Amino acid sequence: MKTVLLAYEREQDLNAMEVLLKARGHTVLRAKNGVDALEQVRREGPSVVVSDVLLPKLDGFALCRRIKDDPLVQHIAPPRPYVGNR
Repeated sequence: MKTVLLAYEREQDLNAMEVLLKARGHTVLRAKNGVDALEQVRREGPSVVVSDVLLPKLDGFALCRRIKDDPLVQHIAPPRPYVGNR
């Protein structure tokens, strides 16, 4: 299975996504802001990044651009910003 990095500010969003992904056998990494997510991408090299658009410190769009532009991690599946109801 894949390692998935979840980048969500709200704990309830992280918990819900984590439960679903772990139930399908994935390893889950968690980040509560964009800077932490980017650091984990560089350190852990997840297969996939799922990100909320509204993140503190570095929003989801900027996170996507930084991953896409970084030659060390651009092989990771492109992040998928998520816009949900708050």
